[in-house]
Amino acid sequence: MGDRRFFRFGGAVTGAWLALVYAFVSIQAIRSSLAGVPLPAPLAGDLGYYLLFGVVGGLLGLVVCWPPRAWQGLIAGLFAAGVLIFLLPWKDPFGQPGQTIGAQYHFLNTFLPPVVFMLVMTFMARQTIKTLPDRLEGSLSLRRLGWPLAATALAIVLGSLAVYPQPVQDGMRSMQGLVQQGLAATTQAGLPAPLQGVHGWFPNAAGKYTLSWSDDLSHFAGPAPLTPYTPNDFMVITRFGNGFSFACAYGPEALTTVCANFE
Repeated sequence: MGDRRFFRFGGAVTGAWLALVYAFVSIQAIRSSLAGVPLPAPLAGDLGYYLLFGVVGGLLGLVVCWPPRAWQGLIAGLFAAGVLIFLLPWKDPFGQPGQTIGAQYHFLNTFLPPVVFMLVMTFMARQTIKTLPDRLEGSLSLRRLGWPLAATALAIVLGSLAVYPQPVQDGMRSMQGLVQQGLAATTQAGLPAPLQGVHGWFPNAAGKYTLSWSDDLSHFAGPAPLTPYTPNDFMVITRFGNGFSFACAYGPEALTTVCANFE
């Protein structure tokens, strides 16, 4: 491919496309795995989340395809990917605003897939553009379409890995059942035991609500559990539309569910 401008433009378009595919699949994978659980919208909405990924992917694709030599593009892409990973909020789209990457769940299930995606894309994007003709009117063949299709398939696979770990899914479903039981209660004594410690349930717990999770238990104000918190523990947060919120602590080794108001 001799036209460097087309090569670089193609890199930006390819990077944006792969990033958009990843973002779309990751959101849908989380929602599908938690069907029936009311998840909040991403901070800037679905379109904002896709736009962020598209812009970042486009920039990364441009960086990868800017140098004339493949090894230079690979190094430039790896460096740019590292910078973007640490400067931008690559996190759970339904998580807490400003939530940082901390415990094991975040690293393996929220941080790691984008890292792998970006590192592999530095190679896939460049190979994809190399197989395309120099001009848009050039002919396309199955050989030339192989890399774009493979890169898209990889973005789909990595996006599907963004689902929450099984303990988190179980915790959110448990919280969903707990909230439904609480909403069905008519007296304080009729509340499930974990909700007895939530102040102001009546009359504040009413209307629509959303569930999210966080591994930062330093913000959990509930009583200490029967066993000390472990790195695998997390909390599920319920937020009602009127501003009332509370959280419950969960974990693979937790003996009881402990809940408290959450600010």
